[in-house]
Amino acid sequence: MKYNRIILFCDYGLDDAIATMHILRRADMFEKIDIVPIGGNVSVHTAFRNAQTLLASADVDTDKVRIIDTRNIPQQSADIPDIHGSDGIGDVLPQAISKAAVVDFSAFKAELETSARPDRDCVLSLGPCTLPVMLDYTPFCTVLMGGAVKELPNYGDYEFNEALDVSAFAKYAFGATAVATLDTCHDENFGFENFQTGDPLTDKLVSSYKNLCASRDATFAIYDYVAALAVTDAQLFEAERVRRADGVEFNELRLIAK
Repeated sequence: MKYNRIILFCDYGLDDAIATMHILRRADMFEKIDIVPIGGNVSVHTAFRNAQTLLASADVDTDKVRIIDTRNIPQQSADIPDIHGSDGIGDVLPQAISKAAVVDFSAFKAELETSARPDRDCVLSLGPCTLPVMLDYTPFCTVLMGGAVKELPNYGDYEFNEALDVSAFAKYAFGATAVATLDTCHDENFGFENFQTGDPLTDKLVSSYKNLCASRDATFAIYDYVAALAVTDAQLFEAERVRRADGVEFNELRLIAK
């Protein structure tokens, strides 16, 4: 289908960058692409810088793509260069400023009050849910990456995105269309070991992420890409309502077996 708008919350993050590239390379599906850099894998200031760098490198349609600035909002983040590189996106792109318009988050929220199309808009949340909850918008297509059901958590007692704002995750996931959990993303049928897209920029990011995972003997799964794929290729997935022992409830994505 043709979406009116997609809103991407990204805590850039190599897998956020790969997921963003997937959306940008399918830009014909969206009339507007609003990228919201947030704190999480890196600080919000680093996420904003990485969004600029990625968009400059990707040569995007600046009539369609904007950056929504959240740097004046306090946000949680972690320092994990062994996972995402010292710059957060694999140390493979030169820092640059894109020509995309930058809109303040408060102005963007006000804009949505008159321009929202809940029947044709999409929210793709790839980091902590603090800012998605602040935006308070769950259109018909609202997809999250976060949480776990049977898989062991990867950040203390929780999956990373959930851990950085536990209550926000529970609130936003409850009403979301679907959630790509650790369980979803660890399905071997995604074939991540041999993953390539044919897009040189994306594959450069993938290679860096794979090498970083190998250096710490970690499972190579491109978590945020799975959530992005659920937006562009929804027919590949099904969703089942789950309720964890702690009471958190959401629609968990599962890849349809071939």
